[in-house]
Amino acid sequence: MEQFYEYIFTGSFGEYNLERMEMIEDFFANVGKKNKFFDSETYEAVIMFLIERNNITQAREILFTAREMFHDNVVYRALEVIIELKDNLTKAISHSTKYYKETLDIVFLFTKAVAYFDQKNYDKGAKVFDSFCKKVENSDWRSEAYLQMAIYLNGDKYEVVDEPDEEFMTRTMLIKKLVDKALKCNTEVDDKMLFFYALQFQMLENVREAKTILNRIIDSNSYHRDAWRLLSEILFEDEQYAEAAEAYKYRIAINDGNTMNHFQCGVCYSRLGKWADALHYYELQEKNYPVMLMDNKEFYCTLKNNQAECLMKMGAFDRALELCRKTLEIDPN
Repeated sequence: MEQFYEYIFTGSFGEYNLERMEMIEDFFANVGKKNKFFDSETYEAVIMFLIERNNITQAREILFTAREMFHDNVVYRALEVIIELKDNLTKAISHSTKYYKETLDIVFLFTKAVAYFDQKNYDKGAKVFDSFCKKVENSDWRSEAYLQMAIYLNGDKYEVVDEPDEEFMTRTMLIKKLVDKALKCNTEVDDKMLFFYALQFQMLENVREAKTILNRIIDSNSYHRDAWRLLSEILFEDEQYAEAAEAYKYRIAINDGNTMNHFQCGVCYSRLGKWADALHYYELQEKNYPVMLMDNKEFYCTLKNNQAECLMKMGAFDRALELCRKTLEIDPN
């Protein structure tokens, strides 16, 4: 039933290999013809194909036909609920409740939680989703389920301009709880998986959750270069310059291979008005990477101008003027 989870989170039931596409094309080319019989698997593939393309009316019609022809199985029931998630959330909830009682398949707890979330009934959705996750036996899968749902609730479907403040606060606190639960499940930290989700939260501009996940990775492996890189970039973009400076300094300490760490650290301190510290890191940039500066005159001029600005702010006007003259020597333009 993994394809149903995948559809909710990605909008796709999975990849279409050549055999599957030929099966679907054959169905549309020959459906209704005498002596042409299609098996249940073909009907399932066709219905999924139509749902993905938002052709709900036809998907519903073909599902009805399939259930008349074949034994009503769990897949058909799940497809019915998926259709109702697009068409009627109240029905999606009632069908999920009914089918879970009949089959005990936890996919119906999952769809019920999604339906509640889509209704903006976050409290009920959270309770049902917790029930679902408790029944997921593998702790890594459980952790990933919490993270996937946190990403889902952070998506464009929920991030609307006119979202009421109370709804926004409830939703964001729920996202935080889901991330916290995911990290508790993930006792043996899977750095690769967690880093992937940190990237997802960064793309969704959710700085808080991205930081939470990256700090968990760093707690597990203080030399994780990618985690430090992403953390420093996120903090800088979010104008958290004091924390960003510390992150860049750590990147320098672990020698992560980036030639711009000293400069970025200097920029952080200049944004904080700590001119002596900013000057120190600008000078280290010049000292440690002279070849890079000679190959990039534009950046060299920027660096010298930044140094001059620091000196002016510190009242060292003669030294600042000297640096300005040196900048003109590097590039008269």
